[in-house]
Amino acid sequence: MANVKMLSVNVRSILRSSRRAAILREITSTHFDVAFIHECFLPSRASYPDLTKEWPGPSHFSGGNACKNDGIAVLFSQKLPWVIKSALDLVPGRVCVLDVDLYDLCFRFINVYFPQNPRERIVCLKKIELWLCTQRFIVLGGDFNLVVDSPERDSSCLAPKQMLLAFDLRDSFREVHLSDPGYTWVGHGFYAQSRIDYFFISRHFGIRGFQRIWISFSDHCGIMLEVSLPTTSAMASAASRLKEIGTIRHAKRWCCLSSLLGYWAQSWTGCHSDSIPARWHSFCEPRKNDRLS
Repeated sequence: MANVKMLSVNVRSILRSSRRAAILREITSTHFDVAFIHECFLPSRASYPDLTKEWPGPSHFSGGNACKNDGIAVLFSQKLPWVIKSALDLVPGRVCVLDVDLYDLCFRFINVYFPQNPRERIVCLKKIELWLCTQRFIVLGGDFNLVVDSPERDSSCLAPKQMLLAFDLRDSFREVHLSDPGYTWVGHGFYAQSRIDYFFISRHFGIRGFQRIWISFSDHCGIMLEVSLPTTSAMASAASRLKEIGTIRHAKRWCCLSSLLGYWAQSWTGCHSDSIPARWHSFCEPRKNDRLS
């Protein structure tokens, strides 16, 4: 099975066509297979025909009107036969969820660009939790604007660690570099440095490498994760783990019963339910075609 290279990079605007063309040229030179793009400065629109035409492979763009920095995108190279089955903007311009198929494997890519405000970050995290209960292989990546290694800063820094434990996700950088601070952002004048860009992945991926890539147009460096794809037999393991997470004992690590029922309902039906289903045990069983809609 082929290895896949995943890139995450903060681009600080792709609004102007000349800047966008330069950025696309530079990130294309990294030879990525999937790219998570953040801080695109995109206004909210139903579609972005000009942007999709400029990128030859499959893509998804999401803009927002809450802040001028809003805007994220997921770009796929043409080297692999990616198929986007469905896409959802959980927080326009900040969080999007894509269900994508490659070969006989099913993935859920969640691209995030969290706000700097801790309360707003918590809101985004709460929405993401609804979509982590899936038998698809998960890649959760982006600019989190928080330091997971320093949870004492605020509760929004502690929440991702709890989420990793609850849903059996791995911090891909820490799997490779145990002690390296791994700074991905540098403040003006180098007065501050932080690791705020991450890839959290399902345990079924094999990590082949992780590197930081200096980008000329950003105060972030890009992060490149290379993984070997899970085997098709790992789908059964993912389904088994999904059922395990579905028990109340494991769910208490992260969310209350009503929230648990909610993300089961939303993950498998595409419609969040605020009421408790009469036969909620039926939601424990993984579905063959797990989709957003």
